[in-house]
Amino acid sequence: MAHRQSEWLTPEEVAALLKITPKTVKDWLRAGKLPGRKMGKLWRVQAAEVDAFMEQLPREAPAAERLDATCPEVLLALVRAILPLGQGVHLRDKGVTELPLAELNAALAPLGFTVHAVKVGDPKRGVACTDTAGRVEHFGLFELRRLAQGEK
Repeated sequence: MAHRQSEWLTPEEVAALLKITPKTVKDWLRAGKLPGRKMGKLWRVQAAEVDAFMEQLPREAPAAERLDATCPEVLLALVRAILPLGQGVHLRDKGVTELPLAELNAALAPLGFTVHAVKVGDPKRGVACTDTAGRVEHFGLFELRRLAQGEK
């Protein structure tokens, strides 16, 4: 890094270095994942701590992917808990009334999965799903599937 190791950085400066949002940095600070100090109402992080934090991360992925590397796997585990692989499920029966389906599938695709949704005749079983343009469509039956090779 081009700064002195004893320099104190703002969450915004740390975010810029790691190519993530300042909110994520503040969340990590509050959770103790990233060492920092509260000075009054403002967070500060020593540059040396940022360097040490980055050293603990896997080297092969870009910074933003490294820092949130476990998030996709956790998301997949949560999805699999309510949508067993290859089994159709009426999510409305599980209390789900809205689902950002396009965003969910975008997050699952790098892991090789997708949530397939089918419309059903009974409107009481419908879940309001948003697509990439923010349009809402109602689907009733959902299934977690593996993507075919090369599909992503």
